[in-house]
Amino acid sequence: MSIQLGGPDRETRIVRLLQSKTLSISVAESLTVGLVQAKFGSVSGLSSVFAGGVTAYDRAAKVQLLGVSSLHAKSVDCFSQRVAVEMARGVCELFRSDVGIATTGFAEGVTPEAWIALSHGSLNLSWRVPCPGLARDAVREAVAHQLLGRLEDYLHGLP
Repeated sequence: MSIQLGGPDRETRIVRLLQSKTLSISVAESLTVGLVQAKFGSVSGLSSVFAGGVTAYDRAAKVQLLGVSSLHAKSVDCFSQRVAVEMARGVCELFRSDVGIATTGFAEGVTPEAWIALSHGSLNLSWRVPCPGLARDAVREAVAHQLLGRLEDYLHGLP
């Protein structure tokens, strides 16, 4: 028997918000390697709002699947605010969803950090997520947590 305290989890709340606003969502992931999609996967009723997702880990996949600028991506090693926004916009176009979210960054190295982005219509939002001192899996979890938090806040602010 499972007991849930404190109400529905964040992913369930997000799916319910998307349903109430009749919005669809798609996900483009690099650094999180499918973690965001996996978190949504446990929510009953997801199929009513989830258009699809892509894990685009290397530059060629980001360029071919999501329309990321090849020249820019190469010049910044696929890590920039622009790359994250292009991924979010690109996944919206790929799956014809209303909202697209994306993650890109470095889970290891001198300074683990990420850019996360949200695209909805002509609006593009992005945030830098520094993760100093965190191990690889903790970085992935922290970035997914930040992205889902920003998404939930955004959806709450919509009419």
